[in-house]
Amino acid sequence: MTTTIDKRANITLANADLNADQTSFLERVKDQAHLESLYDAKEITEIVYRTMRDLMDHNTIEQVASGVDKPASHSSKKQLNDSISDLWQDSNPLVRWLSHLRPAFNQNGPLGIDDDRFIRRIELEGSLPASVKPLTAIDAVFAATKAELPSDIQERVAEYLPGMVRMVWQNA
Repeated sequence: MTTTIDKRANITLANADLNADQTSFLERVKDQAHLESLYDAKEITEIVYRTMRDLMDHNTIEQVASGVDKPASHSSKKQLNDSISDLWQDSNPLVRWLSHLRPAFNQNGPLGIDDDRFIRRIELEGSLPASVKPLTAIDAVFAATKAELPSDIQERVAEYLPGMVRMVWQNA
């Protein structure tokens, strides 16, 4: 069992492995969302991405993956050395395969993802500290992602997002 002190020591070591001159994708998420570690930034990024992918068709998912094919962090830690594209793709192979088969969820109907459901999923699945609001984390992931995407793919992503979440994307 990891104690709080051990966890903080691991966080400090993980952060020390990064090149101070390079601002990584995960560092931007961590800083803007006011998270404690790069591991927290990676986790919330994966949750936001999973929720975004649920709204998109397969072609758009692939376009985003090709648009963000860059390192997410400059760390010697294997867990933090994924590319942004790796974060975008679901880490669960079964879920990734099923996403190729199922249609995109729209904003209507019992399985639809509207603003409230999008934000609620981040809140429930993201394990955010009490001091971090879901919209703050969403905005941080959106801002870091948009900095990596060409404008045509940014516009395509916006088409799939529900109203208020779309505004957060556009303002990020």
